[in-house]
Amino acid sequence: EYVYFREASSNPSLLFTFAFNREDPDLSPGFLKSSDGGNSWGQFAPSMQNKAITYFDVSADGSSIYAISDGELDRALYRSNDAGNTWEQFPIFSSGYTLTVSPQDVNRVLFGQIDGLYLSTDGLGTSNRVLSSDERMSDLVFASSNPSIVYAITQGYVLYKSTDEGDSFTQIKNLRDDVLNSN
Repeated sequence: EYVYFREASSNPSLLFTFAFNREDPDLSPGFLKSSDGGNSWGQFAPSMQNKAITYFDVSADGSSIYAISDGELDRALYRSNDAGNTWEQFPIFSSGYTLTVSPQDVNRVLFGQIDGLYLSTDGLGTSNRVLSSDERMSDLVFASSNPSIVYAITQGYVLYKSTDEGDSFTQIKNLRDDVLNSN
């Protein structure tokens, strides 16, 4: 089962979650949204309810949502620019693992695939690989203190940093080798 939780950074009362039950997709709640800080919740985006959404992120205002579906029959990136009412599909060729949307530019999206990290500056219309990796990207995050900084980490604990909104990355630490194995 997958469960993810996101906040619209410019409106902390606007919260989103997605839950998927792999064993019985018909029992999946799908996307849920709260506009009152989590006191009440409602389902939205019924067309996405049975998809294996393995990761999603929302724009700062909550109006755009990007999601990765990594089901056996549905490997794609999805985008909604109307808070989940309608969705556009962007096929991907390998499994996707993580993504993040810039807090400053709703069209700037970074997402991981099996062979590295990709950047789209046009809302998934096109994308370019900005980091090659033999390991899957495990997580991505724009720094809340400076949205020009992006951090990416692989499943092997290799940490990368971008200071140009994800245009390029530099390895800053191999946490497994430098920290975990230093004892």
